[in-house]
Amino acid sequence: MYLSYDEYQSMGGSVSETAFTNLEYKARKKIDIATQGRIKDEEKPREAVKRLCFELISFYATGAGSGIASASNDGVSVAFQEGETAAKQETNLIKQYLIGELCNDGTPILYLGVK
Repeated sequence: MYLSYDEYQSMGGSVSETAFTNLEYKARKKIDIATQGRIKDEEKPREAVKRLCFELISFYATGAGSGIASASNDGVSVAFQEGETAAKQETNLIKQYLIGELCNDGTPILYLGVK
């Protein structure tokens, strides 16, 4: 777990603990994919990862990660985002928080090449 529920709340988060558990898992998996699993085994998650996790949870909690751009109830109208929009927003958040972060061996954690 990169971010505990208590840490999430102290950062201003407002989703329920049940929702948090699912959203944190989704955010953690997205971070692990982006970092090629390089930070999974770190003893204590770094600040940039905690903040990114918070941002991704907030992003998913608003429904942004679902592809829905807007919805109304009475007229049952749902507008969907273009497929790339949500993924691009996720990628931008990941880059914003993790570019410049290095592994213990000096490798950038977002490096996609071969070691």
